[in-house]
Amino acid sequence: MAQEEAGDSSEERFAEIVVERGVLTARLTGPSVGEREGEVVAGMIQARLEGPDAISSIVLDFTDISFINSAGLGSCVTVHNDAKPRGAAVVLYGMQASIRDVFTMTRLDKLFKIADDDN
Repeated sequence: MAQEEAGDSSEERFAEIVVERGVLTARLTGPSVGEREGEVVAGMIQARLEGPDAISSIVLDFTDISFINSAGLGSCVTVHNDAKPRGAAVVLYGMQASIRDVFTMTRLDKLFKIADDDN
C-alpha cells in the first residue's frame, strides 16, 4: 500500500490519499468542498494518475463532507475527465443525503457511480 507523501501540509488537510491494488481512495476531509479544497484534491489525484502506480479506479470518499459548492462539483468533474482517458472509473462513496441531492439536482449522478457501501 502506498500513501500520499506529505508535500505540503495544506494539501494534507483536504484529503488523505491511499493507493491499494490499483484503487486510489481520496478520503475528503470536511466539512466542505469548495474551490480551494477541490483544486488541491484534483491536483493530488492528477499527480497520482501521472505517477508510476497503475490506477484502475478512483474512490472519492465523502463520509466527512456536509457541504459542496459549484466549484467543488467542478473539481469532481475534473477528476472524472482526468481519469477517463486513462481507463479509470470514478466512484463517489459515503455521501450524506444533502450531498447526494446536489449531485442529483445537477444531474451529475448520471456521470458518476454513487456507492452507498463498500460493495
